[in-house]
Amino acid sequence: MSNTVGSPFVTVDKFLVPSGRSMTMLLTTTALALGLAIIAPQMLQAQAWDGSQNTNFTVGQNWVGDAAPAANGDVVLDIAGGNQPTLGGGGTTPVNTVAVSAGTLTINSDLTATNGVAVTGGTVTVGLGGSIIGATVISGTGALVQNGTLTGNVTTNGGTGTNSGTIDGELAVTGGIFTNSGVIANVVNVSGGELVLAAGTDIGDLATVTVSGAGTLTVNVAESVGPLIQTGGTIGGSAVLTATDFDQSGGATSDTVTVSTTTFDQSNGATIAAGTTVTASGLQTLQGGTIAGTLNGTGAVTVNTDTTTLSGTISNTSGITIVSGGTLSTNGGGLAATLALTNGGTLTLTGGGDESVASIAGAGAVSLSGGSVLTLNTGASNVSGVVSGLGGLEIATGSTTTLSGTNTFIGGINLSGKVILANNAAAGTGPITTNGSVINYANGIDSAAGIVVNSTTTQLEVLTTDAATQSGVISESSGGRPIEKIGSGTLTLSAANTYTGATTVTGGTLVVTGSVASTAINVNNASTISVDGTALVDTAAVVLSGTGNLTLTGNEIIGSLAGVAGTSVTLGANTLTTGNGTNTAMAGIIDGTGGLTKQGAGTFTLSGANTYTGTTTVNAGTLALSGGSAIANTGAVVVTSPGILQVDAVETIGSLAGSGSTVLNAAIFTGGNDDTTTYSGVISGTGILNKLGTGTMT
Repeated sequence: MSNTVGSPFVTVDKFLVPSGRSMTMLLTTTALALGLAIIAPQMLQAQAWDGSQNTNFTVGQNWVGDAAPAANGDVVLDIAGGNQPTLGGGGTTPVNTVAVSAGTLTINSDLTATNGVAVTGGTVTVGLGGSIIGATVISGTGALVQNGTLTGNVTTNGGTGTNSGTIDGELAVTGGIFTNSGVIANVVNVSGGELVLAAGTDIGDLATVTVSGAGTLTVNVAESVGPLIQTGGTIGGSAVLTATDFDQSGGATSDTVTVSTTTFDQSNGATIAAGTTVTASGLQTLQGGTIAGTLNGTGAVTVNTDTTTLSGTISNTSGITIVSGGTLSTNGGGLAATLALTNGGTLTLTGGGDESVASIAGAGAVSLSGGSVLTLNTGASNVSGVVSGLGGLEIATGSTTTLSGTNTFIGGINLSGKVILANNAAAGTGPITTNGSVINYANGIDSAAGIVVNSTTTQLEVLTTDAATQSGVISESSGGRPIEKIGSGTLTLSAANTYTGATTVTGGTLVVTGSVASTAINVNNASTISVDGTALVDTAAVVLSGTGNLTLTGNEIIGSLAGVAGTSVTLGANTLTTGNGTNTAMAGIIDGTGGLTKQGAGTFTLSGANTYTGTTTVNAGTLALSGGSAIANTGAVVVTSPGILQVDAVETIGSLAGSGSTVLNAAIFTGGNDDTTTYSGVISGTGILNKLGTGTMT
């Protein structure tokens, strides 16, 4: 010990003590200093459980150093055997952290861990009255059995977890398996491992649930949440998950899960897998994903840019819109037959699969693979984009479809409804097969597509003053299949048509510059058939009704002609040859500068006030004149054997010549054209032959 004169301290073994203090104080001071030096490091170390007395978490003798966890201290539980800690009533002083790597920690009251509870092994069980105030992290082989309340965030990086109580914080599953049958009041993130929603699950109705990475959300009980976001991973299970909206930009659904939502957005290759369902009451936006399951609901579907692949079904009730740059690719059977589709992008049928919708409208493209058939069922369709590919179209009964694109598809049109051809190439290169249907031609159209008549009611329509041409061949599938021209416009048939059923003109004009093989031609009220030379088969029976008209633009041979009063035949400068073994009558008017030739064994009666001025020739059968004006007063008549001219009313003609017979049931005046003729046939009957004019009749 030393002392400096005048100093208030003395030095004892390097310690300064106040001058005048006793040795006892010196020793006490020295001991305190040494004790602090020893205790301080122990206070900084974590308290480890040894369970040497019992299972009471708060008893100091159960901890290494016989001291219970200190406030804000760290706690370690790493013993699997012996007494396992239980935190009973009253809770404990708040600690900093709790690390469990083995054994079981049972919490039946409040455990406050400022910086959380980490379970890397062993088990933490939270009883009905227990709680962890702070974060909980499970990893490794750790397990959490939660029946109480967790007020902080819960993270599962591995191991297992169950919740039958309440989690007030966020739940993050990044690994392991977490099974929930309790309350989760906040955000749920599943980026790895699996979160299983079991019976009793109650997630906040506004809580956001996110599935990403390699995470799996398994929904085994019906549950309602807020926004559902999937950027990866899997949403599976067997129950219905109801979300305020569903944004799927990655990952897939699985099993038989159903997601019910207001809005649905899919992109970036995300998948609704086979067997799963998304039901949306609001807008459904698809952009580059796959629908292999079912997408339905009342909301409208929009296919945005990129390709959306459909191998499942879309059966919403508000229709589908494909925007420009968007593609909906389907392998068949995926679109509801009642669905209306607006196409501004591309609809593609792949793999020979068939597709059926109510209608399509828009300028988007339609691509049909070999064997594929796109059916339009009801309502109005207006396809102004290009239809291409090896497949075909079917236009069902009740559908009116306008095709106005320059189409190249080769599979043809199976037509039971109505098609409007608004482009020369509207029907592609394949035939139109009719099954009780209407083909309408827009003004100026020349359709080279063939028509196969496969029904008894095929109508070709041109409206108002429009004019169009059917240059493709009209044939028939079997038997005699008829066609009917309707509408007040003009349709020209320019091909050598082979159908043999009746040709009926109900409205407007049918011009035949090619030919038809029909043996029955019917021209109804306010209608005209115009024939060019050999347009009609020689055996065709032409029947005119109402104000129907037959117009010749070339010499024509037919089997028979019949017409009521009000009908007409316009010869122009051409000759009409008619007659077979049947008896017919023409009560309408025949006009023009051309002539009329009677052939065949039957009787042909003329009773109209005819004005044609060409020669009337009777080569066979009987030509009966009735009404008094059947032949123009200056018209020449030639009767060759075995033809018969029969006069049933007083008639004036220009001249009479030939070797056939004349039967006068009434008087005839001849010679009005002043020609010189020779007649060598037999004249019989009760009528009188009167010679007029300056010519000589021998």
